[in-house]
Amino acid sequence: MVNSTSQDHLIAQCIDANREAQIAWLQELASFPSTRGDEAECQTWLSHEFKKRRYDVDEFTIADVDIEGLSGSSPRDACLYSKAKQVVATHQPSCSRGRSLILQGHVDVVPPGPLNSWSIPPFTPKIDGSRMYGRGVNDMKTGVTQMVFALDAIRAAGFEPAGRIHLQTVTEEECTGNGALATLARGYRADACLIPESLNNKLVRAQLGSIWFRLRINGKAAHVMDPTSAISAILASQHFIKAYQLLENRYNSIAHNNEYYSNTPKPIGFSVGKIQGGDWVGSVPAWCTLDCRLSVPPGVSLKKARRDICR
Repeated sequence: MVNSTSQDHLIAQCIDANREAQIAWLQELASFPSTRGDEAECQTWLSHEFKKRRYDVDEFTIADVDIEGLSGSSPRDACLYSKAKQVVATHQPSCSRGRSLILQGHVDVVPPGPLNSWSIPPFTPKIDGSRMYGRGVNDMKTGVTQMVFALDAIRAAGFEPAGRIHLQTVTEEECTGNGALATLARGYRADACLIPESLNNKLVRAQLGSIWFRLRINGKAAHVMDPTSAISAILASQHFIKAYQLLENRYNSIAHNNEYYSNTPKPIGFSVGKIQGGDWVGSVPAWCTLDCRLSVPPGVSLKKARRDICR
């Protein structure tokens, strides 16, 4: 029988032996431009990788399951969700005698933004010294790679987990969370779940929520030479932004009373990520839309947050 110290040593040796392969695997994973709506190619590649490792693989889209009305669900995008592939790879132990575990990571990444702000193409990951650069490497394809290669090392050392393990790669983490919710609607459960986000090797025991919302402001149009009879929707948006910044401050006060966020300077964030307005430069704009995001502290329900936003 191998004692726990020897077992840990053997697994650590296998992790070291797989180091270069793990880096190359991460580099390939990060080369997929898996922005929202374009994750399928990345997920298909991952499914193939899981099958090579002889896992039982379940592929399904968010549209294949019913998340309507479930706690935490966001409005569905039927067209988008019909191709939003989720992948669950399952390890079934030869003799199940341990507790089950879900290892989950998301493969969707935020858009790279202006390409001229990058010194390299964002989806051509580059290694420079001890770092790898590219969109999505840190958030969170490194975590996905870690959970896959941790199990690879256990297998290479001649062991297997004693309980059922689900490796889940999901989408929609950067916005709604509906991808993770779809795995629950699909029926996947375990005794524990670990999401290996890159958080400086710290365990996060509480999590903020977030709400995306669109604010449409109606003004009153007029020619720019007759501004007294007009109301600029774009200028009026400043008053709404200030009101949401006050709500952000109030939510930060709530978060600071939480034991897990009491030492975080500003856990709650409000941002206006996108703004559109007006039809003609020579006219006072009669409309303006703001696409916003607001964090929600623990203890504040999404229902209450929605009410606060709409006041």
